[in-house]
Amino acid sequence: MVTSSEFHVWRPSRSTRGKISKEIILDSKFRNDCLVIRKIVGPLIRLLHIVDSDEKPALGYVYEGIHRARKPIKEIFRNKKRLYRLNTRIAKARWDK
Repeated sequence: MVTSSEFHVWRPSRSTRGKISKEIILDSKFRNDCLVIRKIVGPLIRLLHIVDSDEKPALGYVYEGIHRARKPIKEIFRNKKRLYRLNTRIAKARWDK
C-alpha cells in the first residue's frame, strides 16, 4: 500500500504522520513483529471460531483447545519460558475468568 503510486499522490502521505507511518510499515522489525503476533493469535482465533459455532462443543474440548493453542505459542519462542510466559499467562488468565 505505502509503495503504490496512489499513496504517494494522496495528500496525507506527504505529511509528517504519513512519512512516519510509511517508515514504520516498511521496517522489517515491524513486519516480523506482525508475523509473531499472527502466529500467537491464530490458534486462539481458531478456538474462538469453534466455541462460537452453532453447535457448542463440550467443555472438555474447549479446555483441551486452550492447551493446544498454548503449544504453538511456546514453539514460536523456541520453548524459552522467559519469552513465552507473558503470552501463555494471558491465555490462562482469560480462561480462568
